[in-house]
Amino acid sequence: MFLNIEENKKAIQGAAGIIIVVDIGEQDHRIAELFLKNSLLLAKHAAPELIKSADNQGALFATITRIDGVFGFKENGMHNPITGGLAGLTKTAAIEWEKVICRAIDVDPGWNSDKQIARAIADELLFAASNVQTEIEVGLSQDSRVAPVLEKAPWPEGKIDLNEGDPVIISGGARGVTAAGALALARHVKPAMILLGRSPAPFSEPEWLFGLEKEARIKQAILKNHPEQLSVLQLNSIYKQYIANREITKNIDLIRQAGSDTDYFQVDVRDGKKINEIFNQVRSSYGRIRAIIHGAGILKDRLITDKTPDQFDAVFSTKVDGLKNLLSAANNDQLKYIMLFSSVSARFGNKGQADYAMANEVLNKIAHEQSAARSDCRVVALNWGPWDCGMVSPAIKRQFEENNVGVIPKQAGAGSLVSEMSGNRKQPVEVVISAKPPYETTDQKLSLAAESELNLQTHPVLESHVIDGKPVVPFALISEWLSHGALHENPGLQLYGLDQMRVLQGIRQIGRASCRERV
Repeated sequence: MFLNIEENKKAIQGAAGIIIVVDIGEQDHRIAELFLKNSLLLAKHAAPELIKSADNQGALFATITRIDGVFGFKENGMHNPITGGLAGLTKTAAIEWEKVICRAIDVDPGWNSDKQIARAIADELLFAASNVQTEIEVGLSQDSRVAPVLEKAPWPEGKIDLNEGDPVIISGGARGVTAAGALALARHVKPAMILLGRSPAPFSEPEWLFGLEKEARIKQAILKNHPEQLSVLQLNSIYKQYIANREITKNIDLIRQAGSDTDYFQVDVRDGKKINEIFNQVRSSYGRIRAIIHGAGILKDRLITDKTPDQFDAVFSTKVDGLKNLLSAANNDQLKYIMLFSSVSARFGNKGQADYAMANEVLNKIAHEQSAARSDCRVVALNWGPWDCGMVSPAIKRQFEENNVGVIPKQAGAGSLVSEMSGNRKQPVEVVISAKPPYETTDQKLSLAAESELNLQTHPVLESHVIDGKPVVPFALISEWLSHGALHENPGLQLYGLDQMRVLQGIRQIGRASCRERV
């Protein structure tokens, strides 16, 4: 157990390899969480040494857990699921440290031969050293070696086992992803929606904001009507509060219009006492709680080398401690559904999101644990890809597109939640939901986005561009078309230039031409 990494920095100077091993006997969740936190800090401080060593002779980073030998997928009980978060750290490290060999190994806790286990781990790591492209996650038992792989599966079919008016707790507020899911569920079965969020409860806007929609005009009105001079930071904060209030108000109205009674409570899910009070209030109004949808989460994206303990605490506790508080408060309720909003960052890792990947991996393992313990409850960890709402800003969305990562449309994501709740206990506990890549490489049908007709009347400049008696389209005109095409899908942005562009073959036949973009 690394109790104080800051005092042991010298111990990792010059390190070419780090292996983190979990104590099989450790079952205390708080100590396990501290272990994860200190493991991240160890990785942070060891990173420069490992990267340096990888550039020279090679380097290794490995984590070893003893959950059930297959990272919780046996679904028949496991040792401390909190330690499953180590795999999220390892998978993210593999992305951020390209030349460092990273492996997450889960050893069957029922395997008791220390010599055999040590030999199997050593063989695995030595094999990894000569085969960089092999699996990052490997499960080992006395008679098997397994690696988790994704399998395509049809959407579950069935009926959601909720009655109209059954109370459903949804953490994550009335905005973005969770609001979309709540609205879809309301339209489907009309349960009572209990929304928990950090934003203030909806309030009436001042009259001087009525009818204002554009950001500039709203900010001007705020400055004009605020009694004190505001800094830019303060102005942006107040503006965001009004926008959030509008979104919450609109979403609650939509959910109620769909036929669901709806209550909103401002609360931090990490506040266990307050969560208990809210649950008691809900029971007195609607009866026993029937479902929990845990969508609360925050991001503090930084590379492993830049992560701070406070960032880890904020990200991890919102996901993990928040879930534990919700489950504890509903301990005596006969839950029919526990739906956990996890992330593909847990399954694959993601640059800058080590803490987020670790927290969501813990959610995945808790889902397996809860499913094994609750025979009458449908438990699912939804490893979402990025949604086209919520925490995905336009800039982040463009980054996903550049990396060929599809963004899930809001309605499609909400429908996916309803579909997963329609399944039964025979369906997988841990699922990955993602959109198709925005740009397919084969059989892609394009839609007409813009059309331009070329002739000497509309483009007299063509008369000055004739080669061997045949008119050609000027390079500058082609550049202009490409520029317009780029701005068409990115309104409000400015074009700074086109890089590495050259003509391989000119356009010589002038007729009717269409500009098509993938949509």
